[in-house]
Amino acid sequence: MSEMDEDPYKHVRHIAIRSKRLRDRVEKDVLEVCKLLKKLNDECSSTENKDLPKTLKDTLRKHFRDIYWSLKLHLLFHLGIGESKADSKLQEVVHLTDEDMSELPDQKHAIDPGSKLMEIVSIGTAEVR
Repeated sequence: MSEMDEDPYKHVRHIAIRSKRLRDRVEKDVLEVCKLLKKLNDECSSTENKDLPKTLKDTLRKHFRDIYWSLKLHLLFHLGIGESKADSKLQEVVHLTDEDMSELPDQKHAIDPGSKLMEIVSIGTAEVR
C-alpha cells in the first residue's frame, strides 16, 4: 500500500508546505536583492554628484528599472497579484512613477537581474579607475 493510499491528504499537505517555503524563499531573495540595490543606488547617487555624463546616468537608471521589472515578474509568477513585503520594498528602492508601477510585467521583463547587477557594478568599477 502506498503512502497516498494510507493518507490521501498527506500529499496535498506536503505540496502546500513546499509551496509556502517557495513563496517565503522568493520573497526573502527579492528582499536581499533590494538591500543590494539600495546600496548600489546610494553609491550611484553619490557618484552622480561628481557630474557623471547624462548618458551614463540614464544607463544606470535603466538598469535599475530593468531589475525592478524582472523582480516584479518573479514576484508575480511565484506569489500572484497582490501586495507583498518584497514588492513594497522593491518600489522604495527603484524610483518609478505610480503609473509605471501599476503596470503588470510581461515577457519583455523576463531578464536575469543578476546580469543587470553585474553591469551596474562594472560601470561603477570603470568609473573608479
